[in-house]
Order: sequence, then C-alpha cells, then structure tokens
Amino acid sequence: NGTTGGRVILESFGTPAQPGQIGFGDTAIAANGDSAGRIGIYASGGNIAMTSLTAEALGVAPLTNLDTDVANTGIFFGLGGGSVTTTGAVSLTTGSSIGVYAQAGGTLAAGGDLSMQAPDEIDIRHDFRTGTAPTIASGGAMSVTAASSVRAQPGSLLSAATSLLVNTTASNGSVNVDALEAGTLTLILAENFARVGSTTSGDDLTVNAFGIEIGSANAGDDINLNGNMLTLGTLTSDGSGLDSEIDGSNIFLGS
Repeated sequence: NGTTGGRVILESFGTPAQPGQIGFGDTAIAANGDSAGRIGIYASGGNIAMTSLTAEALGVAPLTNLDTDVANTGIFFGLGGGSVTTTGAVSLTTGSSIGVYAQAGGTLAAGGDLSMQAPDEIDIRHDFRTGTAPTIASGGAMSVTAASSVRAQPGSLLSAATSLLVNTTASNGSVNVDALEAGTLTLILAENFARVGSTTSGDDLTVNAFGIEIGSANAGDDINLNGNMLTLGTLTSDGSGLDSEIDGSNIFLGS
C-alpha cells in the first residue's frame, strides 16, 4: 500500500492579556510519503516566530473543495488572531492543497521570499480583518502556484515587497482573488479565468487569461491585460514606477 506521510501540528494559543509565544530557528517540516501527510500550524490568540520555514507534505492526495481546514492532507494555517512570522524565507510545497484561514489581525508574514506550490488548490480567507496587516505578506518576492484554483476570498490581502506571481497551471485553472499589492511587478496567469477585486503594483501589472475581470488596478508603469473576454473597472497607470522600456506608462488591452 506504500507509505503515508505523517501528521505535524504546531499550535500557539492564549488570551489577549497573555498570548502564547513559540519561537524556532530555521525550521524544516516534512510529512512526505507515497500518500501525502498533513501539516497544520495554528496561531489562535498566540504567535509563532521562526527564522525560516520550509514545509513539505508531498505524495498523492484526494482533491479538496475549499475545505482545506478539515482535509487530512496538505498544509494548513489557522490564524485566529495570532501571527506566524519569519525573518527569512517561507517555502510551502505539497502534493495536496494549501489553506490559509485568518481572522481579525491574524497574518502569515515572511521577512524574505514566500512561495506556495500545490497541484490542487490554494484557498485563502480572512474574516473580520482588522488593522493594516495583510493576510499573507512577504518581505521579498511572493509566488503562489496551484493547478486548479487560487482563491483569496473577500477581506483577504496578499502583499509582496517586490514581485508577486499568482499562477494556475491546469487547463481549467482559475484565479479569484480579492486584493493584491506588489512593490514592483504583479503577474497573474490562468488558463481559464482571472478575477481580481483590486490590485496595486509599484511598476507593472500583467494578466494573461482566457477571461479577465478586474475591479480596479493601479500601476506605476504599464498595465498589460491579455484575454478573450475582458470585464474591467478602473485602470490607472500613473508613471511613478520604473519605466524599463523607456516608453512612458501605458495600458495595453488584448483580446
């Protein structure tokens, strides 16, 4: 029957007056097997701090359906008001799905680059978000890649200090995100549909998908939207970013 990856749970909990605190150095977690295992990291009234985090739950796994919080495989973060932070990079890789469910001031924040890779879906939620902290933040580049779906539901915010990639690779793959921020480049790729509520890019925004829906987009240089069907709100290119082509700020629409 082959091997099954194990189950790893980290949890910090407490009260507002006395939050729990867990601290690690460079942290590597593996729950790998012929069948993927499960990694769950929870900050419910407490905080978890690490120097860096590499988490793997590799192996075959049943498909999820926006239920990564109860799945038996994959990688899941439950941020019930607490934070999971690193001073360095975060790398999350699984043969299943990845979920990040936050509430209030809960956040997953990497001081360096942050990457997520899943052959099924990546599901991100943030209920009753308070303050300015993003749901997921990186001090460097952020890369979010799944096969079928990247979904960041209303109230969630993904923020990268430099570039931000959101990518689905399957023929029916779709991106549906509420809010994105990137210090330099934002790149969104989907074979099917890409929907973005709002996005802000210090330099360029590029979206390639069969269907594109954007509520509002602001870019310091160019906006490039390439799709068969375009449903667009407000697009602003203000010239404040790096003009690598030395051609001014532009908006390009292709279908």
